[in-house]
Amino acid sequence: MNNTPKVIWFIGLSGAGKSHLSDLLAQALKVKAFKVERIDGDLRRKTKKNSDFSKVGRINNNLEITDEIKELKDVDFVIVSTISPYEEARKAARERLNHYFEVYLSTPLEICEERDPKGLYKQARSGALKNFTGIDDPFEVPLNPDLSLSTEGVSPESCIAEIQKQLQAKKWID
Repeated sequence: MNNTPKVIWFIGLSGAGKSHLSDLLAQALKVKAFKVERIDGDLRRKTKKNSDFSKVGRINNNLEITDEIKELKDVDFVIVSTISPYEEARKAARERLNHYFEVYLSTPLEICEERDPKGLYKQARSGALKNFTGIDDPFEVPLNPDLSLSTEGVSPESCIAEIQKQLQAKKWID
């Protein structure tokens, strides 16, 4: 077995569908007998007490994730879902990881705000939540994602099918 996992890194605004699509993709890959690890930005932050939402904190968080991935052995795929708002951090992840596939969920801010699964946009708009990506902190649109998808008006199953098609083209899956 190759001990360098292939990394599928979902990026996009809060509410774009990163965690949901990551979970669905992980399930689909496990059905094909792949060993899959998931790293979810929200869940990870709950265990990282020193993680803040400054630009430096966010970039360091992404770099720590790449370090964690490099330590994983006997895993076929690592699926990451984080906002990853800065091109600098995404570029570093691409350079540091041998097999990196970036999926940008380009779902418009208005749609993400309508979804607002955790009520975070409402808090950010009221001023109760500072440094919120898309409101008072920027999201730098990626310069060269491997795949750009909008989840607006598109079924999760269609998104997963498109991702799998791209992974087949890369010869990562059959």
